[in-house]
Amino acid sequence: MLSKQNNTTMSSEVVSREQYKRIRREYFKEINDYKSSLKHHIVTSRFNMQTLQENRDFVEKTPTIKCIYCCPDPIAKTIPIDSVLFVLEMNNETNKIAGIGLVRNHAFMHKYNVYSERSYNRYIYYGKNHIARENMTEEEDRIMKVFDILCFTGSKHMKRGQGIKSFPIETLYKCKRTLDLVGFIAEMFKIRMSKKDSNT
Repeated sequence: MLSKQNNTTMSSEVVSREQYKRIRREYFKEINDYKSSLKHHIVTSRFNMQTLQENRDFVEKTPTIKCIYCCPDPIAKTIPIDSVLFVLEMNNETNKIAGIGLVRNHAFMHKYNVYSERSYNRYIYYGKNHIARENMTEEEDRIMKVFDILCFTGSKHMKRGQGIKSFPIETLYKCKRTLDLVGFIAEMFKIRMSKKDSNT
C-alpha cells in the first residue's frame, strides 16, 4: 500500500515538473513572439545633471537636431538596424525620466562633440523629434511615473551601465496586459508629429 502511495506521489511530482516546464516554454515563446511583433523599441540612456545639461546645450545650439544620444559602444545587435527607437532619458540623480527622444538605430561615428568626456561621443544617434517631461500632458506624466518606478526602483532597476540599453522585453510584455507602453509612446509622437505637419 505504501509503495503504491509513493509511486503515485512520484508520478504527480513528475507530471507537475513537466507541466511547469511546458508552461515556461509557452511563456517564453509568447515573449519572443511579442518581441518579434514590435515595430518600435523602447531603450534607455542614462544621464547625470552635468551630462544632461551638456546634451540640452548641444541641442539648443543645433536647430536641425531635437535629440541626440552618444555612447562608447553601439546598440546591441538584437535590435534591428534602422528600426525606430524611443529613448527614455534617465536622470540618475533625480530618479526621473527627463524626456523621450525618437531616433533610428543608425549610428554615426564621432560626428559631433556633445560631451566633455570624449569617449561618450564615439557612437551617435540623433533625431528630429523629442518630448520633454515638462511638456507632457497629465496622462502622459502619469505613465512617466510608471517608467520612473520601473527604471529606478527595485532589484531590476536600470540605473547601471553605459550607453543605450534595451528596455526589458519581459516587463513590456507583462505591462501590455494593462497598457501597451510601446503603443502609448508611439501615439505620443504621432499626435505631435501630426500637429507639426498641419502647421506647416
